[in-house]
Amino acid sequence: YFVLPALFNFDSVVKKVVYLKDGIKKKHTIPTMDFSGALQPRTATPTQSGGNLTIAARTLEPADVMAYQEMNPRNFEVHWDAENLSQTLLTRQLPATAENYIMLLLMGRSFEQFEIMTWQGSTQYQNNVNVPQFDAPGVPNPFYQIQFTDGYLKKMVNDSAVYAVPGAVALTAANIVSVCLNPLYNLVVVNNKGLISQDPKRKRMEFLVSYATKALYEQYLTTQPFKGNDPTIAGLDSYLGWAITPLAGMPDNTVVFTEAMSTPEGNLWVGMNSISDENFMLAKLFNNSELFFFKMLMKMDVNYGRSEKVFLYTTLTAASFIQ
Repeated sequence: YFVLPALFNFDSVVKKVVYLKDGIKKKHTIPTMDFSGALQPRTATPTQSGGNLTIAARTLEPADVMAYQEMNPRNFEVHWDAENLSQTLLTRQLPATAENYIMLLLMGRSFEQFEIMTWQGSTQYQNNVNVPQFDAPGVPNPFYQIQFTDGYLKKMVNDSAVYAVPGAVALTAANIVSVCLNPLYNLVVVNNKGLISQDPKRKRMEFLVSYATKALYEQYLTTQPFKGNDPTIAGLDSYLGWAITPLAGMPDNTVVFTEAMSTPEGNLWVGMNSISDENFMLAKLFNNSELFFFKMLMKMDVNYGRSEKVFLYTTLTAASFIQ
Protein backbone atom coordinates (compact mmCIF):
# COMPACT_ATOMS: atom_id res chain seq x y z
CA TYR A 1 0.00 0.00 0.00
CA PHE A 2 1.20 3.48 -0.87
CA VAL A 3 0.03 6.60 0.96
CA LEU A 4 -0.83 9.08 -1.78
CA PRO A 5 -1.37 12.85 -1.50
CA ALA A 6 -4.86 14.29 -1.44
CA LEU A 7 -5.90 14.97 -5.03
CA PHE A 8 -8.73 17.22 -6.16
CA ASN A 9 -8.75 15.56 -9.61
CA PHE A 10 -11.07 16.96 -12.32
CA ASP A 11 -13.36 18.68 -9.80
CA SER A 12 -15.73 20.28 -12.33
CA VAL A 13 -16.44 16.91 -13.97
CA VAL A 14 -16.71 15.03 -10.68
CA LYS A 15 -19.26 17.56 -9.38
CA LYS A 16 -21.19 17.44 -12.66
CA VAL A 17 -21.23 21.17 -13.37
CA VAL A 18 -19.88 20.75 -16.92
CA TYR A 19 -20.87 18.54 -19.82
CA LEU A 20 -17.97 16.32 -20.88
CA LYS A 21 -18.02 15.63 -24.61
CA ASP A 22 -15.80 12.63 -25.19
CA GLY A 23 -14.46 11.06 -28.36
CA ILE A 24 -13.69 14.23 -30.33
CA LYS A 25 -11.28 13.37 -33.14
CA LYS A 26 -10.66 16.87 -34.52
CA LYS A 27 -13.45 19.34 -33.79
CA HIS A 28 -16.97 19.35 -32.33
CA THR A 29 -19.65 21.95 -32.93
CA ILE A 30 -21.88 23.26 -30.13
CA PRO A 31 -24.97 24.31 -32.13
CA THR A 32 -27.04 27.29 -31.01
CA MET A 33 -30.37 28.61 -32.28
CA ASP A 34 -32.61 31.59 -31.52
CA PHE A 35 -35.81 33.11 -32.90
CA SER A 36 -36.95 36.66 -32.31
CA GLY A 37 -39.99 38.67 -33.35
CA ALA A 38 -42.14 35.64 -34.06
CA LEU A 39 -45.56 37.38 -34.06
CA GLN A 40 -46.91 39.70 -36.76
CA PRO A 41 -50.31 40.97 -37.91
CA ARG A 42 -52.52 38.32 -39.49
CA THR A 43 -52.86 38.25 -43.25
CA ALA A 44 -54.70 35.74 -45.40
CA THR A 45 -51.59 35.11 -47.45
CA PRO A 46 -48.33 35.97 -45.66
CA THR A 47 -45.78 37.53 -47.98
CA GLN A 48 -42.71 37.74 -45.78
CA SER A 49 -41.19 36.27 -42.69
CA GLY A 50 -42.04 38.15 -39.53
CA GLY A 51 -39.19 37.08 -37.33
CA ASN A 52 -35.50 36.45 -37.33
CA LEU A 53 -34.18 32.90 -37.10
CA THR A 54 -30.55 32.81 -36.04
CA ILE A 55 -28.51 29.62 -36.31
CA ALA A 56 -24.94 29.75 -35.04
CA ALA A 57 -22.36 27.53 -33.41
CA ARG A 58 -19.35 27.46 -31.14
CA THR A 59 -16.65 24.86 -31.41
CA LEU A 60 -14.57 22.57 -29.28
CA GLU A 61 -11.20 21.96 -30.88
CA PRO A 62 -9.12 19.98 -28.37
CA ALA A 63 -5.39 20.70 -28.32
CA ASP A 64 -2.67 18.14 -27.68
CA VAL A 65 -1.40 17.59 -24.13
CA MET A 66 1.17 15.01 -23.02
CA ALA A 67 2.26 13.53 -19.71
CA TYR A 68 5.62 11.76 -19.68
CA GLN A 69 7.85 10.37 -16.93
CA GLU A 70 10.86 8.07 -16.84
CA MET A 71 11.93 6.00 -13.84
CA ASN A 72 14.13 3.11 -12.78
CA PRO A 73 12.49 0.03 -11.19
CA ARG A 74 15.60 -0.38 -9.04
CA ASN A 75 14.44 2.63 -7.04
CA PHE A 76 12.10 0.18 -5.32
CA GLU A 77 14.98 -1.94 -4.01
CA VAL A 78 14.93 0.12 -0.79
CA HIS A 79 11.17 -0.17 -0.52
CA TRP A 80 9.01 -2.79 1.19
CA ASP A 81 7.98 -3.96 -2.28
CA ALA A 82 11.55 -5.08 -3.10
CA GLU A 83 10.63 -8.74 -2.53
CA ASN A 84 8.32 -8.54 -5.55
CA LEU A 85 11.09 -7.42 -7.89
CA SER A 86 12.43 -9.97 -10.36
CA GLN A 87 15.48 -11.97 -9.29
CA THR A 88 17.69 -10.92 -12.18
CA LEU A 89 18.71 -7.28 -12.60
CA LEU A 90 18.50 -7.27 -16.39
CA THR A 91 14.85 -8.32 -16.34
CA ARG A 92 13.87 -6.14 -13.42
CA GLN A 93 10.45 -4.60 -13.90
CA LEU A 94 8.07 -2.55 -11.81
CA PRO A 95 6.04 -4.48 -9.23
CA ALA A 96 2.40 -4.65 -10.22
CA THR A 97 1.29 -2.73 -7.13
CA ALA A 98 3.75 0.08 -7.78
CA GLU A 99 2.74 0.22 -11.43
CA ASN A 100 -0.94 0.61 -10.54
CA TYR A 101 -0.25 3.38 -8.04
CA ILE A 102 2.02 5.26 -10.41
CA MET A 103 -0.68 5.15 -13.09
CA LEU A 104 -3.28 6.31 -10.56
CA LEU A 105 -1.07 9.15 -9.34
CA LEU A 106 -0.07 10.31 -12.83
CA MET A 107 -3.67 10.35 -13.99
CA GLY A 108 -4.81 12.15 -10.83
CA ARG A 109 -2.14 14.84 -11.08
CA SER A 110 -2.85 15.29 -14.80
CA PHE A 111 -6.56 15.78 -14.13
CA GLU A 112 -5.72 18.35 -11.45
CA GLN A 113 -4.03 20.39 -14.15
CA PHE A 114 -7.00 19.83 -16.46
CA GLU A 115 -9.27 21.22 -13.74
CA ILE A 116 -7.19 24.37 -13.32
CA MET A 117 -6.77 24.80 -17.08
CA THR A 118 -10.54 24.44 -17.57
CA TRP A 119 -11.08 27.71 -15.72
CA GLN A 120 -7.79 29.60 -15.74
CA GLY A 121 -5.96 28.34 -18.82
CA SER A 122 -4.49 30.68 -21.42
CA THR A 123 -2.52 29.91 -24.55
CA GLN A 124 -0.72 33.23 -23.96
CA TYR A 125 0.97 32.10 -20.75
CA GLN A 126 4.71 32.03 -21.33
CA ASN A 127 6.86 33.48 -18.57
CA ASN A 128 5.16 32.26 -15.37
CA VAL A 129 4.15 35.78 -14.39
CA ASN A 130 0.35 35.54 -14.27
CA VAL A 131 0.10 31.74 -14.23
CA PRO A 132 -1.87 30.71 -11.11
CA GLN A 133 0.48 29.39 -8.45
CA PHE A 134 -0.28 26.51 -6.10
CA ASP A 135 2.73 26.63 -3.81
CA ALA A 136 4.63 29.53 -2.24
CA PRO A 137 3.46 32.89 -3.61
CA GLY A 138 5.62 34.14 -6.44
CA VAL A 139 7.42 30.82 -6.92
CA PRO A 140 6.69 29.38 -10.39
CA ASN A 141 5.46 25.81 -10.23
CA PRO A 142 6.46 23.97 -13.41
CA PHE A 143 4.06 21.14 -12.57
CA TYR A 144 1.06 23.35 -13.26
CA GLN A 145 1.47 24.22 -16.91
CA ILE A 146 -1.94 25.34 -18.13
CA GLN A 147 -1.10 27.07 -21.40
CA PHE A 148 -2.54 24.38 -23.68
CA THR A 149 -6.01 25.89 -24.07
CA ASP A 150 -7.97 29.03 -23.22
CA GLY A 151 -10.12 28.40 -20.16
CA TYR A 152 -13.65 29.57 -19.45
CA LEU A 153 -12.59 32.70 -17.61
CA LYS A 154 -10.32 34.02 -20.34
CA LYS A 155 -13.13 33.53 -22.85
CA MET A 156 -15.66 35.16 -20.50
CA VAL A 157 -13.68 38.30 -19.62
CA ASN A 158 -13.08 38.87 -23.35
CA ASP A 159 -16.74 38.32 -24.26
CA SER A 160 -18.76 41.55 -24.30
CA ALA A 161 -22.02 39.58 -24.44
CA VAL A 162 -21.40 38.04 -21.00
CA TYR A 163 -23.21 39.82 -18.17
CA ALA A 164 -20.54 40.93 -15.70
CA VAL A 165 -20.98 42.76 -12.41
CA PRO A 166 -19.13 46.07 -12.87
CA GLY A 167 -16.48 47.30 -10.45
CA ALA A 168 -15.69 43.93 -8.86
CA VAL A 169 -13.61 44.12 -5.68
CA ALA A 170 -11.95 41.55 -3.44
CA LEU A 171 -14.58 39.48 -1.64
CA THR A 172 -14.93 39.30 2.14
CA ALA A 173 -17.39 37.68 4.52
CA ALA A 174 -18.96 41.12 4.97
CA ASN A 175 -19.53 41.96 1.30
CA ILE A 176 -19.91 38.63 -0.51
CA VAL A 177 -23.70 38.85 -0.67
CA SER A 178 -24.11 42.60 -1.20
CA VAL A 179 -21.48 43.09 -3.94
CA CYS A 180 -21.48 39.64 -5.56
CA LEU A 181 -24.26 37.09 -5.06
CA ASN A 182 -27.20 39.48 -4.99
CA PRO A 183 -25.99 41.56 -7.97
CA LEU A 184 -25.50 38.35 -9.98
CA TYR A 185 -29.06 37.30 -9.21
CA ASN A 186 -30.37 40.74 -10.15
CA LEU A 187 -28.51 40.60 -13.47
CA VAL A 188 -30.39 37.41 -14.33
CA VAL A 189 -33.76 38.87 -13.33
CA VAL A 190 -33.24 41.99 -15.42
CA ASN A 191 -31.50 40.52 -18.47
CA ASN A 192 -32.58 36.88 -18.86
CA LYS A 193 -35.66 36.09 -16.81
CA GLY A 194 -36.18 32.96 -18.93
CA LEU A 195 -33.42 31.28 -16.89
CA ILE A 196 -35.44 31.90 -13.73
CA SER A 197 -38.67 30.74 -15.36
CA GLN A 198 -37.08 27.49 -16.60
CA ASP A 199 -35.64 26.74 -13.18
CA PRO A 200 -38.56 26.81 -10.69
CA LYS A 201 -36.89 24.19 -8.50
CA ARG A 202 -33.56 26.05 -8.77
CA LYS A 203 -31.56 23.02 -9.90
CA ARG A 204 -30.18 24.18 -13.27
CA MET A 205 -28.32 27.32 -12.25
CA GLU A 206 -25.40 27.23 -9.80
CA PHE A 207 -22.99 29.71 -8.25
CA LEU A 208 -19.52 28.33 -9.08
CA VAL A 209 -16.88 29.59 -6.66
CA SER A 210 -13.43 28.84 -5.27
CA TYR A 211 -13.05 26.99 -1.98
CA ALA A 212 -11.85 30.20 -0.31
CA THR A 213 -14.93 32.06 -1.57
CA LYS A 214 -17.15 29.28 -0.25
CA ALA A 215 -15.43 29.69 3.15
CA LEU A 216 -16.22 33.42 3.07
CA TYR A 217 -19.89 32.64 2.50
CA GLU A 218 -19.90 30.24 5.45
CA GLN A 219 -18.35 32.97 7.60
CA TYR A 220 -21.08 35.32 6.41
CA LEU A 221 -23.73 32.84 7.56
CA THR A 222 -22.27 32.66 11.07
CA THR A 223 -22.48 36.45 11.44
CA GLN A 224 -26.21 36.63 10.75
CA PRO A 225 -28.35 37.52 13.80
CA PHE A 226 -30.90 34.80 13.03
CA LYS A 227 -29.24 31.51 12.14
CA GLY A 228 -31.16 28.56 10.80
CA ASN A 229 -28.54 26.08 11.95
CA ASP A 230 -25.79 25.57 14.47
CA PRO A 231 -22.93 27.95 13.53
CA THR A 232 -20.42 25.28 14.54
CA ILE A 233 -21.50 22.93 11.74
CA ALA A 234 -21.09 23.22 7.99
CA GLY A 235 -22.90 26.14 6.42
CA LEU A 236 -25.64 25.90 3.81
CA ASP A 237 -24.40 25.29 0.28
CA SER A 238 -26.93 27.59 -1.38
CA TYR A 239 -28.05 31.19 -1.81
CA LEU A 240 -31.71 31.92 -2.61
CA GLY A 241 -32.10 28.20 -3.29
CA TRP A 242 -29.33 27.92 -5.90
CA ALA A 243 -26.36 25.75 -5.04
CA ILE A 244 -23.01 27.32 -4.23
CA THR A 245 -20.50 24.83 -5.61
CA PRO A 246 -16.78 25.18 -4.80
CA LEU A 247 -14.39 24.08 -7.55
CA ALA A 248 -10.66 23.52 -7.24
CA GLY A 249 -9.93 25.23 -10.54
CA MET A 250 -11.82 28.43 -9.76
CA PRO A 251 -9.74 31.44 -8.63
CA ASP A 252 -10.63 33.63 -5.66
CA ASN A 253 -12.72 36.79 -6.10
CA THR A 254 -14.50 35.14 -9.02
CA VAL A 255 -18.03 33.72 -9.20
CA VAL A 256 -19.77 32.31 -12.28
CA PHE A 257 -23.58 31.97 -12.17
CA THR A 258 -24.87 29.87 -15.07
CA GLU A 259 -26.63 26.66 -16.04
CA ALA A 260 -24.22 24.07 -14.69
CA MET A 261 -25.27 20.55 -15.67
CA SER A 262 -23.53 17.41 -16.88
CA THR A 263 -25.87 17.06 -19.88
CA PRO A 264 -25.86 18.74 -23.32
CA GLU A 265 -28.46 21.18 -21.95
CA GLY A 266 -25.80 22.65 -19.70
CA ASN A 267 -23.99 25.82 -20.75
CA LEU A 268 -20.45 24.69 -19.89
CA TRP A 269 -18.78 22.14 -22.18
CA VAL A 270 -15.47 20.30 -21.96
CA GLY A 271 -14.21 18.50 -25.05
CA MET A 272 -11.68 15.67 -24.91
CA ASN A 273 -10.44 13.03 -27.31
CA SER A 274 -10.88 10.24 -24.75
CA ILE A 275 -11.35 9.82 -21.01
CA SER A 276 -10.37 6.15 -20.97
CA ASP A 277 -6.98 4.79 -20.01
CA GLU A 278 -6.27 3.53 -23.54
CA ASN A 279 -4.09 6.60 -24.10
CA PHE A 280 -1.75 5.54 -21.29
CA MET A 281 1.44 3.64 -22.09
CA LEU A 282 3.91 1.99 -19.73
CA ALA A 283 6.90 0.27 -21.32
CA LYS A 284 10.67 -0.14 -21.24
CA LEU A 285 12.50 2.90 -22.60
CA PHE A 286 14.98 0.91 -24.74
CA ASN A 287 15.86 -2.77 -24.97
CA ASN A 288 19.32 -2.02 -23.57
CA SER A 289 18.03 0.28 -20.82
CA GLU A 290 16.91 -0.35 -17.24
CA LEU A 291 14.55 2.61 -17.38
CA PHE A 292 10.80 2.52 -17.93
CA PHE A 293 8.62 5.35 -19.20
CA PHE A 294 5.03 6.38 -18.63
CA LYS A 295 3.32 8.35 -21.37
CA MET A 296 -0.21 9.71 -21.72
CA LEU A 297 -1.56 11.59 -24.75
CA MET A 298 -4.80 13.55 -24.53
CA LYS A 299 -6.58 16.49 -26.15
CA MET A 300 -8.72 19.09 -24.40
CA ASP A 301 -10.72 22.27 -25.01
CA VAL A 302 -13.51 24.14 -23.23
CA ASN A 303 -16.28 26.47 -24.30
CA TYR A 304 -19.75 27.62 -23.30
CA GLY A 305 -22.89 27.48 -25.37
CA ARG A 306 -24.45 30.93 -24.95
CA SER A 307 -22.93 34.16 -23.65
CA GLU A 308 -26.23 35.56 -22.36
CA LYS A 309 -26.47 32.61 -19.97
CA VAL A 310 -23.20 33.55 -18.26
CA PHE A 311 -23.25 35.93 -15.28
CA LEU A 312 -19.81 36.79 -14.02
CA TYR A 313 -18.22 38.44 -11.01
CA THR A 314 -14.45 38.68 -11.17
CA THR A 315 -11.52 40.95 -10.47
CA LEU A 316 -9.68 39.35 -13.40
CA THR A 317 -9.19 41.28 -16.63
CA ALA A 318 -8.00 40.40 -20.11
CA ALA A 319 -4.48 41.33 -19.00
CA SER A 320 -4.60 38.59 -16.33
CA PHE A 321 -4.25 35.96 -19.05
CA ILE A 322 -1.33 37.51 -20.91
CA GLN A 323 2.37 37.33 -20.08
